[in-house]
Amino acid sequence: MRPRCNGLLGLGATRLWDVKEKFGEQDMEWTTLADSEGNEFCVIQSDPPSDRHLATVVLDADSPHKVGRFWSTALERELVEVEPDKDYSLPSDPPLTFVKVPEPKTTKNRVHIDWRAPDRAAKVSHLIALGATRLWDVTNDNFEWTTMADVEGNEFCVVQSESS
Repeated sequence: MRPRCNGLLGLGATRLWDVKEKFGEQDMEWTTLADSEGNEFCVIQSDPPSDRHLATVVLDADSPHKVGRFWSTALERELVEVEPDKDYSLPSDPPLTFVKVPEPKTTKNRVHIDWRAPDRAAKVSHLIALGATRLWDVTNDNFEWTTMADVEGNEFCVVQSESS
């Protein structure tokens, strides 16, 4: 078991399974854990070892290419095909990974992306034109955001940022 996993288990995580697979030309190993509320996350073995703690944010998808294309266009980054129809990656910091899963999305995401925009209304309109759905708007004191869903229903927020 990886040393980082031992520390997380000591904090209350539960070990679910270990995986070793080949992605493209790269061999990958990871352990899937769950936090105290059952939210799954992976600890990836990196070679060479890295001090970077957040390797990627993974979005499960019925059509990873469709979801990846939406985010690629929205973020103006090139989508990388890792494994046709199964696994796509979007270089960013952290990278976004879109993977094919057999089960459909059934409930609200426990983790979501917040997008900061100096002109929230314009960004929301742009994202709707790309296929996103506006869910609701929230205003709290000096903080405003719009909750949206991507082309497969993954929630994300567009946050009004301060103008520079």
